[in-house]
Amino acid sequence: MSGLRRYPTTTLLTVALLSGAAAAEDFEASAFVSTPTRPLAGRDLVVTVRVPRDPANVDTDMRAVELDLRKPSDLAALETHVATLARLADAQDDHEEKHPERVLPFRHDLASKGKRVALREIGALAEQLRRGDARLEQDEATRLHLLELLHAVQNNFRYPVKRHYQLIPEIVPVMLIRMRSHRAVSAAASPSPESDPAASSFWSPPGDIAAKDLYAGFGRRSVPSREAECEYRAPKTGWGAHSGFHVRCGDVELRFKSGNEIYGGPFNTRIFDALGYSTYPIDTVPRLTLRYDRRVLTQFHSRKRLAVSARLLFVDLFTHVITDEDDPFDLVDHAVMKNGRTLSGPDLRRALLKDGRVVKGRPRPETMDANYDTDFESQIAELVWKPGTVALEPEDVKQVGPWDYDQLDRDGRREVRAVFVLAAWLDQFNMRWENTRLAYFEGAGGGALRHVFSDVGSGLGLARDLRHCRNSDVEAMPWEITTREGQGVRFSGFAPNVSNRAFDAMDWHDARWMLRKIAAVSEQQILGALLATHMSAAEVRLALEKLLSKRRKMIEDFDLTREFPEIAARPIDRRLDFDPRDPVQLRQVTLALPEGGEVVPRVGEASVAGGHLVQDDRRP
Repeated sequence: MSGLRRYPTTTLLTVALLSGAAAAEDFEASAFVSTPTRPLAGRDLVVTVRVPRDPANVDTDMRAVELDLRKPSDLAALETHVATLARLADAQDDHEEKHPERVLPFRHDLASKGKRVALREIGALAEQLRRGDARLEQDEATRLHLLELLHAVQNNFRYPVKRHYQLIPEIVPVMLIRMRSHRAVSAAASPSPESDPAASSFWSPPGDIAAKDLYAGFGRRSVPSREAECEYRAPKTGWGAHSGFHVRCGDVELRFKSGNEIYGGPFNTRIFDALGYSTYPIDTVPRLTLRYDRRVLTQFHSRKRLAVSARLLFVDLFTHVITDEDDPFDLVDHAVMKNGRTLSGPDLRRALLKDGRVVKGRPRPETMDANYDTDFESQIAELVWKPGTVALEPEDVKQVGPWDYDQLDRDGRREVRAVFVLAAWLDQFNMRWENTRLAYFEGAGGGALRHVFSDVGSGLGLARDLRHCRNSDVEAMPWEITTREGQGVRFSGFAPNVSNRAFDAMDWHDARWMLRKIAAVSEQQILGALLATHMSAAEVRLALEKLLSKRRKMIEDFDLTREFPEIAARPIDRRLDFDPRDPVQLRQVTLALPEGGEVVPRVGEASVAGGHLVQDDRRP
């Protein structure tokens, strides 16, 4: 943690006094390496803070207060307001401890340790600025530090997407035009530095990218085994589209997720981590064995409902629900009874529930305790869930809240602007701001604040535009995503699902900077990351060829072929044929591990013919 800015002693004492002994012990100081990329302007320093009307009520409503942090009086007001928020956070934490049966988060949830520590730290920073304790040259960095924390806390109270769109003009013609538009980048007339930006809370120099093991990923020696029986801990209660829940497997707690990010999650996180970005390790699990606990069924639908509607004036015309409304029994591969007998998910539903019908306007059948056949239930030993992913959020990471690409100086940061190019290569279209987190990372030298890309699971599919986006679909992956147009490049095969100022500001030099990082990942490393997804051999082979094709085309379009002649010279076979049942061909996607042994993908039921995935019964 060399070079990390620490508080003056007075501020450290303030944080310790406000946070309590536990927080002071856990966080010597919040080291924050980012410095402003531009002077903070009025739009940065005039903030809206939501404060509780009744901090004694754990589910209190909020009121909005506007503050100008250039004014000492408003800094003093901020200290008062965050102290009130801190009291609410403590009340919520105390309530959760006394009521372990509570499942759903509070209306304005501040109970987690990361948020509670952040609130105390915001107050300490505000006091430091008001008193003038910081040296003049540190004022801007201190303000940025305070604002990052303040926005992360307040972003917890925001709806993740725009709730309502007016048919005219927001959908017709604005959205229709946007669906047909793609980001274009012009080559700058004069040369511009393309060197690494300074290390920040968003990105750190990754070191020797080519030396990293991307099969295990994240600096690990091996992929952890998740074959042992796990136990249910809690439901997923956030805004995510895909269903899931929290489990404990051995001595670690994991987030299990179902849905169509089974390939994108493990692959994308390995690439993000290798290139210097903070994210959480995600691994594919072919099955998850869970000790039977009724709560995994009754609490399955605890996520917040995320939806957008189209309106004509004040009349809703239609509503699109983003949250997947899965039936948990469809996601259970089979149940294991105590006598060793197994039942499929549908058979389990029929035997376990007295009435399994889903009736509109009534609670779902699995959510009602009285609907369970308790005699049959007492004989269930385990539920084995269909393939999904597990994400590890280490115990030394304490989340504060989401960060937004449009807030503060993101558009001035090369490391953030250039993520657009990385997302394009990965087909990662779901770039909503809510898929991010500001978090405390504890360490021997104190706690460090980092901006985390907490959910980068969409990808390895199609991301052409809003109408054409698919996850974990190798056949749908494009062979190229850029087109050279005169003195510029158009990302003709990629468009994220949201726009933001940071991506709009991405320029020619940012793109070339990111492409150099992507080019440092070897073909064998890409193969290793693909094998970590547990996709079939044919999918691995075709995905590898398409990823190399997209990369090569971007290298060519952005005039980098002289720097990377091997990438430019590597032939791309768009008419690829591959039969995994041939042992010689299977060796093409077999990986030798650094510690010995091999990773051989499952043969599966597909081959590649003429550059397309085909099922074996359709092979010519």
